[in-house]
Amino acid sequence: MAVWTLVFYLCQKTNEVFVNPFLTKFDVKIVALNKKIGIVFGISLCGIVGLSAIIPALPKIANELNVSLLSIGLLITAFTLPGIFLSPVMGVLSDKFGRKQIVIPCLLLFGTAGGLSFFAIDFTQLLVLRFLQGIGGSGLTILGVILIGDFYDGNARVKAMGINTSVINIGTGSFPLVGGALALIGWNYPFLLLLVGVVVGVLALFLLENAEGSQISATFSYLHEFLKYLKKPQSIILFVTAVIAFIVIYGAIHTYFTLFLDLKFGLNSFQIGIFSSLLSFTIAAASSQADKIENRLSVRIILTLAFILEGISLVLIPLIDRVLLLIIPVIIFGFGFGLALPLLLTLATRLGPMELRGVLSSLIYSGIRIGQTTGPILMGLVVLYSSIEIVFLLSAIIAFSISFLGFFAWKIFEKGLY
Repeated sequence: MAVWTLVFYLCQKTNEVFVNPFLTKFDVKIVALNKKIGIVFGISLCGIVGLSAIIPALPKIANELNVSLLSIGLLITAFTLPGIFLSPVMGVLSDKFGRKQIVIPCLLLFGTAGGLSFFAIDFTQLLVLRFLQGIGGSGLTILGVILIGDFYDGNARVKAMGINTSVINIGTGSFPLVGGALALIGWNYPFLLLLVGVVVGVLALFLLENAEGSQISATFSYLHEFLKYLKKPQSIILFVTAVIAFIVIYGAIHTYFTLFLDLKFGLNSFQIGIFSSLLSFTIAAASSQADKIENRLSVRIILTLAFILEGISLVLIPLIDRVLLLIIPVIIFGFGFGLALPLLLTLATRLGPMELRGVLSSLIYSGIRIGQTTGPILMGLVVLYSSIEIVFLLSAIIAFSISFLGFFAWKIFEKGLY
């Protein structure tokens, strides 16, 4: 808790951001001009700790609570399911009532339910608390992105989005190590990390101004405008791309690659956390260069390359029989996903005018949550009727297919965005 408080203090008082070796001083200065960016990064980090800190503990939770390989994925599904329906609601509410009034209750619910998970006595109780965590978490990462859209314009927005994605993935890289280490003590100890939501909620109450755009006052007019932009080809294609991208990463990588490391190589939760961290730090490195890559390559070239790299890595995973060699496909996948993610998030903020930014940005988060929710279930069925190795091969086919089909569909992003 003290570490988080120190981070926020430094972000607020010195206007600094989370710096990594892949960011230039110029990039950092542009983003740091806005004094509220530190709390935004904290909100974004809370949005991912509920998954990244728990993933390395999945094999131990399955063993301790006597849960099958098919059912253990429900710990991810229960958390991500509320976001499918609530992400658009959070976007609408933030447009109508302001960002701050929505994000603080979300943080407090997320943190409280997360802390109570430590005391769960069986899998059913844990699933219920995970669902409550998901309700709170459904408004966090999206509101971080919306706030960045409010605070920045043009290329500075792309820079800020790339740095925010790097911050998220640095957190995603650190949390598995901490969560994996805590799981060595007991399967329930990683859930204590989720109490940070309460701390961030209190900080947001005092440090976050109520950033909001010019609102559309008439509900009918608001919905009419939203539906108009929702039906745009850019919106539909972006939604489908997000669903597929997160089915692959949460089904094949975050769930069954974790179990693959346990079943085939006998790694413990901390060792599994190291691989999760490597993946996240690679995503962070690639994401930090998002604006530079977008200046040189078109949207469809970037996304096509990203999914091809993911497909290559997924083919390699089941073919490798030495654990250290798995570093290679993990880095390849992380680089591919890191190319795609900040671009998708930036495109979401450009689907329509500012007064609709919240609800339109929530569109991609509904797609992300659908992918996160269905990925573990779909790949669990593959394990049930086939084998864990087939999970990676099937996911590779999906990645290669979307890269081929998307090459033609993604061209539409080159026009018609705000």
